[in-house]
Amino acid sequence: FPYTTLFRSEGHVIAEDSSADMLLGARQLAENQSLANIEFVKGSDTDPNLPEGKLDVVLALDVYHRLAAPEKMLAAIYKSLKPDGRLAIVEHYKRDAAEVGTPLAGVKFDMPDLIRELEANRFHVVEEKEQVKDVQYILILEKK
Repeated sequence: FPYTTLFRSEGHVIAEDSSADMLLGARQLAENQSLANIEFVKGSDTDPNLPEGKLDVVLALDVYHRLAAPEKMLAAIYKSLKPDGRLAIVEHYKRDAAEVGTPLAGVKFDMPDLIRELEANRFHVVEEKEQVKDVQYILILEKK
């Protein structure tokens, strides 16, 4: 899944984060690369503050396992998507031996458990891909 294609010169990209520091870093990167089609939005732990019914795709890149209130976030994402919009989630496989302090230590569940949670929150998996063999996967979902 080529993430860089999300930042083409045509179209409109909304970069959202609940961290002001992360948004500042993303804004600086966009400015350094002369990307003028990116809007920066500060969300919260429960709401990404995205426009309702306007988005074609929402990408949650290695963040789902960090959500404090995933049901609220999924409901907000659901509302932000167009009727035919899609949610792409990139996550790590759960590892029992993940070291404390590493990104893998916070992974709460593996792909089948995540799929069950997403489908319980009005999404349906249309595609599963392995991003990095035995490390990271991508789920592509649409609204039920």
